[in-house]
Amino acid sequence: SNCWFYVVAADTGTTTVEITPSAATINRPAGIPFLVTLQQGEIYNIMGQVSGNTGVDLTGSKIQSINTGAGCKRIGVFSGSGRISITCNGISSSSDSYMVQAFPQTAWGKKFLTTSTGGNQSNNIYRVCVSDPTTVVTLNGAPIPYPLLNNFYYEIPASTTPKLIEADKPIMVAQYLTSQGACGNGSQPGDPEVIYLSSVEQNISKVLWNATPNFNILQHYFNVIIPNTGTALTSFRLDGAPISPALFTVHPQDPNYSYL
Repeated sequence: SNCWFYVVAADTGTTTVEITPSAATINRPAGIPFLVTLQQGEIYNIMGQVSGNTGVDLTGSKIQSINTGAGCKRIGVFSGSGRISITCNGISSSSDSYMVQAFPQTAWGKKFLTTSTGGNQSNNIYRVCVSDPTTVVTLNGAPIPYPLLNNFYYEIPASTTPKLIEADKPIMVAQYLTSQGACGNGSQPGDPEVIYLSSVEQNISKVLWNATPNFNILQHYFNVIIPNTGTALTSFRLDGAPISPALFTVHPQDPNYSYL
């Protein structure tokens, strides 16, 4: 299936967007910027080419609003795949479509704490994206030991261990849920997914979400990273009910935080 992304014009009037695909698309070459003009609510969709039975990876594509005299207009950007299998050995396992809203560069951060996902998909792959290839990235306090790919991201192999990812310049971190039966995961259930993590600097005190039972979604999990200081742990509520602080585990890479 194709990997893809699309941009939505949010403001009134005309919005000019410059797009630079990182890989070849159906009708655009890689690395060549081009302009599109959108009215409010209009969408421009980019579809990556398919090579053999694999869609090209569009990670590292650049989408930005351009000032044409009235300031830079706001846009929304979403990305994903029509269907993808995420494994550790290139052999296909469970697969599905996925879509995620991209964080703007202003929402990136310098410090990320992670914990693995629950259920049968606890082996997670991470990608660490940089806007400047000279960015110094550390993993658990040491220089990250993996190569910088396409001058844009590091890929951390699948594991279940909590991590500390830091940088001297803003970065974005994606946490991938690998397919069921792959990367040491259990056999049932679980199609692949991705979460863009919020940095410690972007932490907030209230989160709402919808745990839908539709389309054979059988199980739901959530991860919490929370400070240990003050009343943070004792004030934590799930659907209004307190959760025992004893259920939290101190993060092994930063004892000032716990996870659940």
